Amino acid sequence: DPNWKSLTQSQVDLLEQWVAEQGGGLIVAAGSVYAGEAIGGWVQDSSPAMTKIKALYPVEFQRRFSLLEGESYTSQEPWPLQFTREGQESEFLWLEDNASDNQRAWQQFAGVYSYYPVRGPKAGAIVYARFSDPRAGQGGELPVYLAGQFYGSGRVFYLGSAELWRLRQIDTAFFDRFYTKLIRQVTQGRLLRQSSRGMLTVDRDRYILGNTVKIRAQLTNAQLDPLAAPEVPLQVFQPDGRLQTLSLPADPSRPGLFGGQLTVLEEGGYRLELPVPESNERL
Repeated sequence: DPNWKSLTQSQVDLLEQWVAEQGGGLIVAAGSVYAGEAIGGWVQDSSPAMTKIKALYPVEFQRRFSLLEGESYTSQEPWPLQFTREGQESEFLWLEDNASDNQRAWQQFAGVYSYYPVRGPKAGAIVYARFSDPRAGQGGELPVYLAGQFYGSGRVFYLGSAELWRLRQIDTAFFDRFYTKLIRQVTQGRLLRQSSRGMLTVDRDRYILGNTVKIRAQLTNAQLDPLAAPEVPLQVFQPDGRLQTLSLPADPSRPGLFGGQLTVLEEGGYRLELPVPESNERL
């Protein structure tokens, strides 16, 4: 629950560029101290710096302030997290090594007492879990608790409160495992940076048949400036050995960023390769 207003405009610009252009990973937890500040808080601040900060988040904040919207919702009893299909399939959120053991582990977790109310997820964001108190639902949907999104070539992961330390009540190893795997997930853009000319990333490592793979490429030209091109070709080596070529169109909102998607139709391993324009390198 950071006080983003303590950063200068130039510091905010550096943070945003680091995530978007350098593949940085950011984990943010909402809370009642700064996100819920009733008067003069950063959520209600429409300055260019705070607008850029809010763009990083995978959730949409309330546009108008009210008592309910500006403060965290707190229950007198804990509520377990209700994982979406995407949350159940995302191994970086698993507390155990396989799906069935992981489900049993999360079922032992009594839950959390609070969350920060938001309007909902942004377009393109993935909701992994919701706060399960039915009294807190609005418009037929439970509140967002865990969500993530690509931001440029980086990743941002959102927690609706900072209460997952409560996993220690079951097993201290669960708490360590949760954050270790989450940190590795959001920092993939930095860890897997293959070249000074760019990086190629996907949203997770494993998929179920029928899933959509979201693909991002951040590329520069020979002068290390953002690559200007309408699209770049991506080579997909499928499990049966066939080669498929996809076009990743340029993202008009971010110079040098290209994105596309691929549907998983066969079991097995896929390999993605992207020839870097104006070079002999491949990502």
